[in-house]
Amino acid sequence: SSHWTREPQEAGPRGAFARPCPVGTTHARPLERYPSALVPEQEQPMATTAGKLKPREQKRLEKELSDIRELSQESSVSADSVDGDLTHWKGTMKGPEGTPYAGGTFNIDIAIPTDYPYNPPKMKFDTKIWHPNISSQTGAICLDVLGKEWSPALTIRTALLSIQALLSAPEPSDPQDAEVADMYKSNKELFNQTAKYWTESFAGEAKSNKAKIDSIVEMGFTAEQAASALEKHKYDETQALNSLLEGA
Repeated sequence: SSHWTREPQEAGPRGAFARPCPVGTTHARPLERYPSALVPEQEQPMATTAGKLKPREQKRLEKELSDIRELSQESSVSADSVDGDLTHWKGTMKGPEGTPYAGGTFNIDIAIPTDYPYNPPKMKFDTKIWHPNISSQTGAICLDVLGKEWSPALTIRTALLSIQALLSAPEPSDPQDAEVADMYKSNKELFNQTAKYWTESFAGEAKSNKAKIDSIVEMGFTAEQAASALEKHKYDETQALNSLLEGA
């Protein structure tokens, strides 16, 4: 398979990762119950930034929005404003080839401060993702270009490209999510399986696995029971449901 590379002309800096990052946990369970925390609680959307933009900042954001729209058809990242609000955007990115995130489309919530670009946008994953530097519970991202390494020379688009680069090059030694990082360091194969499973379940085009989980949940089982049974039976819904009904 082809290896994904960043767009050399416009990719943002990969940057160092903020230290210390607020480390989250997904309440680790024994690995034999893989994959753990398969259907975390959904977070509320990030609130839009209140306040009024000054003309200079508004012009800058309008230019960025125009540029990113123009490039969206040929790029692996894109973004647009939400209901015309220049301080609240939704970004999307394709999972890089050669990673467990390949084939997934990930949504990013982008809250832009009124003093942008002098302060960075606040970004978090709306799509659930299994990655050491991204909280599997809240979607919070540990990346220095969204903090102390931010520069007014950067753009929303370069920030999205930097996040996409993070998907290709995790930094487990400086995690946002402790359980994910521990799995990455101790059992890379299991990490890749889990990350791929999450990609298929939450970021897949058809989201067929999510539909199967919902169907089994309607029969009275928990989402985690449904997900584990489906994984065990290679996503055959009938076999998974039968095994749960039989108490297997």
